[in-house]
Amino acid sequence: MKSIRHPVIIVVLVVIALLLLASPVYGHHPYADFDNDKTIKIEGKVVQFMFVNPHPHLQVEDEQKQRWDVEWASRGILPLRMRGIRQDSLRYGDTVVITGNPTRDPA
Repeated sequence: MKSIRHPVIIVVLVVIALLLLASPVYGHHPYADFDNDKTIKIEGKVVQFMFVNPHPHLQVEDEQKQRWDVEWASRGILPLRMRGIRQDSLRYGDTVVITGNPTRDPA
């Protein structure tokens, strides 16, 4: 039985093993940033809809003229497209009702 003696082969095998065994890392946004114990509902008119990756954004103005910046929690625009939402689905002045979890940091 031959043994592996070449250090490069050992390093390559270790790297491959680590890559195969490594779990995915989801460090984009920690879920702790959002207060899952609270749900808010915003009703207003669309001011701007940005259908972009990594998160689509929606700006809504309510009846009190307060503007809300809403970030879609989806993983990009593909899941929205799969549900039939397109770049022109929401237009300036459209009335929308949004329900979601607010951020813990109100800033």
